Amino acid sequence: MVGSTGGVTSSNGLGINYVDQWGEKWKVTGSYFFNQSDNLTQQQTEREYFDSSLPGMTYSEYQESSMKNWNHRFNMKLDYQISNRTSLQFRPTLSFQNNDRHGLLQPPDSHITFPIKVPIETPVITTLDGGLPRSSFDILRTDSGGHLLR
Repeated sequence: MVGSTGGVTSSNGLGINYVDQWGEKWKVTGSYFFNQSDNLTQQQTEREYFDSSLPGMTYSEYQESSMKNWNHRFNMKLDYQISNRTSLQFRPTLSFQNNDRHGLLQPPDSHITFPIKVPIETPVITTLDGGLPRSSFDILRTDSGGHLLR
């Protein structure tokens, strides 16, 4: 997910969960979540100077930035019941995120010295933060009452 930014943001998300028992010894749970958001920030600055050293001078600047974000997360848990008091768990996870940013700056326009607006585009920044697959194995033992032993 992307932190708080100014402007207008639209966001969409979708998730799905899966729970099942495979035979007598396997319990399986899994989930997938997708999130997509778009952010647009626009700023217009207009100034008119009344100062005696710059009478009648005006200043105009326009800035725009947009950001698109995609986020995917996958989690799973496989639980193999070895005996009534012992189980083996495998928990793989995978997540990745992609951000695209674009910016536009129309530099200051002074009607005295710079009468032409020249748009300047900032380069596209694309990042892919790939979460390497992580997993854990746990062997769990319980007492006769079903309480977890540490």
